[in-house]
Amino acid sequence: MRAVISDVHSNIEAFEAVLADIESQGITDILCLGDMVGYGPDPRESIAMHQQACRQVILGNHELAIMGEQEDFNERAKAAVTWTKNQLALNGSGGAQNRVYWDYIGGLPKIVVDGPFVFVHGSPRDYIREYIFPRDVYNEEKLRAIFELIDNYCIVGHTHIQGVITEDPNFLRPGDLGGVYKLRRQKAVIN
Repeated sequence: MRAVISDVHSNIEAFEAVLADIESQGITDILCLGDMVGYGPDPRESIAMHQQACRQVILGNHELAIMGEQEDFNERAKAAVTWTKNQLALNGSGGAQNRVYWDYIGGLPKIVVDGPFVFVHGSPRDYIREYIFPRDVYNEEKLRAIFELIDNYCIVGHTHIQGVITEDPNFLRPGDLGGVYKLRRQKAVIN
């Protein structure tokens, strides 16, 4: 069994709680859909924990932003990016370890395909930046384009809104599903 996590945003207290829950279920295979950093106070610790705990981490928009690409960020997000970059400075006492973190971030893939599953941070159209919101079930053109790019299931993060968008189209919240989504022959985007 695999756990899929996303958008920890340097909040190591929350990450520790999630990891404890994952471990209590006997799961050892963890995939992160990106955004290890951003907003929270512990980017260095968050990266280190992800390196240790996750078999695979995908590039998120906050990792991309600290590498220099943040064109669509609001002022709060831009400030978080600047602060995070300062925490990962290559000069000073932590510079050598920060180089390891930068090399790790620079090597993250934008997409992972595993059997019928496509894993991205944003969407199959723009792996890192595009949001797929529940309201998109009313945007036929957008959903058609997204579903044309997947054969079965696409697992995303980015919006921080859990749920399943099906091809028919429908948005199913975790409560609608009793907390469990059973895979069907129908294509689905799962957040």
